[in-house]
Amino acid sequence: MLFLGSNGMGMAPLALYWLESGGCVYGHDAQRRPEVEAALQAKGLERLQAPRLPEGIGGVVHTAAIPQEAPLLQQARRLGLPVWRRGEFLAQVAQKKRLIAIVGSHGKTTTTALAISLMYALNLPWEYVLGAFFQKNLPPARCTGSPWLVAEIDESDGTIEGFNPEYTVILNHDWDHPTQYPCAAAFNACLGRLMARTQSGILLPQGEPLLQGLANEHARCPWRTYGPTGDYIAMPVAGSGSTQTLVLGGLFEKGLVTLPLMGAFNVHNATAALAAISWASGASGRTAFAPESFKDFPGLQRRQECLLDTPELSVYTDYAHHPTELQALLEGLQVAFPQKTLYVLFEPHRYTRTRTYKAAFSAVLAPLDHLGLLDVYPASEAYIPDGDTPSLLKTLPKARYLADFKAVEAFLSDIPKNSLVLFAGAGTIHQTAAQWCRGRGKGRV
Repeated sequence: MLFLGSNGMGMAPLALYWLESGGCVYGHDAQRRPEVEAALQAKGLERLQAPRLPEGIGGVVHTAAIPQEAPLLQQARRLGLPVWRRGEFLAQVAQKKRLIAIVGSHGKTTTTALAISLMYALNLPWEYVLGAFFQKNLPPARCTGSPWLVAEIDESDGTIEGFNPEYTVILNHDWDHPTQYPCAAAFNACLGRLMARTQSGILLPQGEPLLQGLANEHARCPWRTYGPTGDYIAMPVAGSGSTQTLVLGGLFEKGLVTLPLMGAFNVHNATAALAAISWASGASGRTAFAPESFKDFPGLQRRQECLLDTPELSVYTDYAHHPTELQALLEGLQVAFPQKTLYVLFEPHRYTRTRTYKAAFSAVLAPLDHLGLLDVYPASEAYIPDGDTPSLLKTLPKARYLADFKAVEAFLSDIPKNSLVLFAGAGTIHQTAAQWCRGRGKGRV
């Protein structure tokens, strides 16, 4: 199998899973990530040396970032080889498994990672495919031969339609990806169809009448809720910095769990992960969790990732790129670090998203006293004038335009002591963050 874009956040874990299952994998990616390539090659991946298809491959798996006219894709089609998008290939793998699907507009990766951490804590030998990399220790995918598979299912390109989960966990239903779903109703209809295909159980956030209405209309299996007044309850009772203590109730066995993440949105994510593992693994739907169940959670790259932590300065990078995600992240940081002066550098992601949610971005970012905006990361999109950074800047009079790295350095040249700098976005801003951090102290990660 040839994986095009094999070094990517979604593709590398899937390639690793396929290697562990005994498959032969060739990899090709224009962007070199030596540490990712080394991990894949250690499992047997062969890097494609020439821009032509290897003999005898069974097909090609590619990311959405690969244009359809790419020469290797054209070669595969001329030869009659199957060609899958990443989500389509994952759906093929999942057809033979009892899939626990983590779904929603925000929080999929973190919730899946927390579920994986619980699997290790409970010694559950289940398989998983993550759409990101852990900061350390844990691999982003695992193939054990178990009938159970835990994976985040991406709705952005429509490949969600190919999955038939055993259990479905829906985190939220914010309308995103306007090029795929022309309106919120189209996305909600997609979730309804997924519910209809779910076999054994559906988990929904409590207090979401729209999702519960969809479940009542479409679900052919039981559904339960999680949240402060849901069937599964995990209430925060204490917190300090980036750690929170949760009290479990409802269908959970009563107890405490320490969550090594900040923010109310991560309480939501953790409750969903706990509920999914509890329902799927316990014959009675109840699993006892120890207080240290998340103790070995290593954190995720680009999700509340602390790059630098000194008495004078903390630096975080995060993948947040939708207004709802930014709002939740900023609230979490401000609650966890109320005494720190906050500086935010944001790289908008895609012209269509910036244009569609311009007013929402402005509402979230306008209250910030120290805000810098980088150019839009276009992904695979063509330029749209009213979806670029200058058009967003017009709605944010206090923001500064950061055209290049020199502008970033100038923006951050005179920050006071006890500051927190956040680099947010789903493009390449994490590389900017790492570059700026070099030489400024010993990083935590």
